[in-house]
Amino acid sequence: MRIKNLKFHLIAIGTISFIVVVLFAIMKPVNQPAIDPNLPTGDRYIRMDSATFGQNCNPIIAQERKKPLQRNEDGTLQPAPKLVQRNNALLALSSLCDGKLQCSTPVSEDLFQSGVNARCYRKLQYSYRCFSIDRLWVKELNEGDTLTIDCRVPEEDAANPSSVTP
Repeated sequence: MRIKNLKFHLIAIGTISFIVVVLFAIMKPVNQPAIDPNLPTGDRYIRMDSATFGQNCNPIIAQERKKPLQRNEDGTLQPAPKLVQRNNALLALSSLCDGKLQCSTPVSEDLFQSGVNARCYRKLQYSYRCFSIDRLWVKELNEGDTLTIDCRVPEEDAANPSSVTP
């Protein structure tokens, strides 16, 4: 009786293994996606996650939105100012820095074109990674500062791979 059960289980396991091997042979894994030749060699390069310019001005903009609408010289009503949305600077900063080992640029309205009221001292809040399993580096800069992201391995960290600096 036990031998019949053992034979049945051996046949069942063998059949299932054969089916799995055949299915794997038929459904081969797809080819890896093409690697962008413009990316630096290795796995260290900038990947922007978020970038928002001027969101710290939203309380001031909210106060201005409460005021009555003003008219232009020709008599048409000026629209109420819009609140700054999250990631309004992501496209500009990504096109400037993504895929590079290092990136540096001044933080200014000319670069991000946020349209935020100039009476507010704007800040840039951004986050990035230097490689896919890197922690998220979250930073904040004032308008007029210079944004600098460097994903190169510092020489002292090259000898000590357990370091956490990007």
